[in-house]
Amino acid sequence: MRQTSEAGAANWASGPVELSFPLPDEDYVTRLSMSSPEYWELEVHAETPGMDYRARFLMPVYKHPA
Repeated sequence: MRQTSEAGAANWASGPVELSFPLPDEDYVTRLSMSSPEYWELEVHAETPGMDYRARFLMPVYKHPA
């Protein structure tokens, strides 16, 4: 899944930026202890004049209890 924010949609210099996106309906739960672990990665990159940023984060995703 990929979600892109167009240039100027967020003011990165003013502090934290909230990110949210819908999860797929399938079973998406993180399972790090499996022999073939399942997990999500969040990759963030920005290419702007004077600043290029790129980072990848391991993101635990768990089903919310009903």
